This record gives sequence, C-alpha cells and structure tokens, in this order.
Amino acid sequence: MRQLPELRVLCAGAELSHVAGRVRVHWEAGGGMDLPLDWCTDVVSLRPPDGSGVQIVLTFEPGRTGPGPSKSRVSVRLEVPSQCAQDAHEFANFLGRLRRRETPPPKTATRVPAASPDWVNFPVSEEAAELYDFLLARLNRPTPPVAQ
Repeated sequence: MRQLPELRVLCAGAELSHVAGRVRVHWEAGGGMDLPLDWCTDVVSLRPPDGSGVQIVLTFEPGRTGPGPSKSRVSVRLEVPSQCAQDAHEFANFLGRLRRRETPPPKTATRVPAASPDWVNFPVSEEAAELYDFLLARLNRPTPPVAQ
C-alpha cells in the first residue's frame, strides 16, 4: 500500500494535520483530537462572508461500518488565517479525493414513480418526459476517475 503524504495546516489557535492515515487537531490551549481518516465523512473549506481567511469544516462518524448514518458524529470548524488559505483548500481537496475514492458509488438516479405515496406527482408533457430521460441518462453516465 502506498504511503499517503503528511499535510499540515496552521489554524487560528490550532494545527490540523494528516499523518499516517489519521486526521489530527492539536489546540494551543491544550487538548487534541486524533481520528482515523476512514471516519471522515465530509470536509469543506469555506470563505467567511467578511472575506477574512478560510474556515475548514471536518465531519467524522466514529464507528461507521457501512452505508447510512452512524449513531455518533463529530464536527470541527477551524479558522484559518488568510496566509494559510491555500493550505486549507489543498487539505480539503486531498481529503475529499480520498473520501470519494473510498466511498461506494452513488445509487442510480431515477424518476419518482407516478403512484408513489411519498411524493405529489403530476402528469408531464412529452417534451418534459424527454428532458427528464436525457438528464437521467446524463446523471447516470459513468464519470472518469479523478486524476491523482
């Protein structure tokens, strides 16, 4: 198995890192978190409305064993200063690529059956039906793998 790179992001009052398949947060005030990368279910980098720096948000579901939600969830939002914004984006993109590679493919998109008790449906025109068929075919087309 190939070795994953070590990544570090200096945050406001903390350091976020990926080392040997684990995501770690160490706060300067004391305390820390060290979780397996496999538990990471979402990671995003956001630019706050005031435009200062970046926020990186990580979500973990400890003990997740398969599809569907876990009974536990841990979310962490860290402020990243402007000078480290690029590092935060690269960290989020890296973890996102790993997460997509390890996540099972999504279910096939389908139209809601006309007789579904869970949805309110109306008959559609022939043109709309053609458009739906075209969009569903495009959504369900296999996507090329992400370049590493």
